[in-house]
Amino acid sequence: MTDRLLRLREEYDQTNQETKRAIGKYIHDRPGRWIPKQQLVTEFDLDESVVGRHLDDFHEDSFVQSRHDEQGRRTVRWDGPGAGGLEYRLRQLLPERVWRAGQEVRPLFTLDVLGGAYPITLFAGLLWVSGIVTGLFFLFVLYSPWDSILGVTVTDALVLTGTVTVFASLLFVFIPLAYILDRVLTRGLNWVTGHVRDDQRDKK
Repeated sequence: MTDRLLRLREEYDQTNQETKRAIGKYIHDRPGRWIPKQQLVTEFDLDESVVGRHLDDFHEDSFVQSRHDEQGRRTVRWDGPGAGGLEYRLRQLLPERVWRAGQEVRPLFTLDVLGGAYPITLFAGLLWVSGIVTGLFFLFVLYSPWDSILGVTVTDALVLTGTVTVFASLLFVFIPLAYILDRVLTRGLNWVTGHVRDDQRDKK
């Protein structure tokens, strides 16, 4: 629990303010996100005017930021990092469109979707990030006043960057193949086991 959420709980510590504390925690646990008032109305099954009064209190006490969209509908978000940590910091750095695009793409890289291709995808992503890091390190060595850093010369850094990038690229090429192979093997296994079960039923 963050200090600000603790302060909110202390600010509204009356027995009859349990719902207000719950709404505050709900907003706190979704940092960086603009939450429509109607979403809170639905989530807590309250009248709009009641939710509006709670949000007014939060806004007045600097717990939330508040704004209205083009249709005049009110949205709020937690004023600060809340429970988000790194997620909140990334949302502050990245443009909103980039963040939304990332949120739409992320479900495509889950274990349920990728199946057997998941380990390769994860490893390729790590290599891709490593390629960026080694590339930055190469630039750092290239423009440094020394011939090498920690014994790594410009040539060494260039070879390392190229190797990591090539491996990452190759793995990304193999991801679709691994995905297709996983699907084919899964369907084949299901077909075989299905026939085995049918044969066992026939014998009975």
